[in-house]
Amino acid sequence: RFKKLASMLMSLMMVLGMSAVTVNAAGPLDKTAKITIENVEDGSTVKLYKIWQANYNASGDSITGWNKAEGTNFADNSKPTAEEITTMAAGLQAGTITALDTKESTVSGTTYTYDVNDGAGAYIAVITSPNNSDTVYNPILLSVKYAGTSTDLSDATINTTSSYLYGAKTVAKSSKPEVKKEAEGTTDESGTEGTHETGGVGDVIKYTVDVTIPVYPS
Repeated sequence: RFKKLASMLMSLMMVLGMSAVTVNAAGPLDKTAKITIENVEDGSTVKLYKIWQANYNASGDSITGWNKAEGTNFADNSKPTAEEITTMAAGLQAGTITALDTKESTVSGTTYTYDVNDGAGAYIAVITSPNNSDTVYNPILLSVKYAGTSTDLSDATINTTSSYLYGAKTVAKSSKPEVKKEAEGTTDESGTEGTHETGGVGDVIKYTVDVTIPVYPS
């Protein structure tokens, strides 16, 4: 009896353990996932433009292709470039490219999240910093897919019953514009204000201006 009881308990523990794993993992036919962008300033605005949406077959167990917003094809869908992403982001903001859907929200804290509930797709996120900040963010390409990396959009057809739907997680890249202006004059080391550049009435003073312009690295 003890052996039978021990065997039953062991079987029950195995079933419960397997159930716990299943509950926390996305099922093959599950079309939900999460998009996460970290390193965002509190109070920033995120516009999430959907540019691609997967087309599923009737049973939902296979992707048969993609519905794409016009003007959102990449030269190589497996290797989108920073220039292509920036150009598309500019078009989406100017209205020359019409997104399949747009979501806008204000970030509370330093992490932006969005819950996807309609399956695989590709998105471009445009982040605008709060009014009291001069941070400039790179536009971000994110994809919710069943395989590949977060920016690999090369899958055309895939069986969703043998793969999980992976969300997209990335860290926002940003930079700050800066202007530094210095005078080229005669160095005065004896003044009460310490060493500084000085000039007299009628002198022509030359200035050097260094400007740091926000960049969009790959």
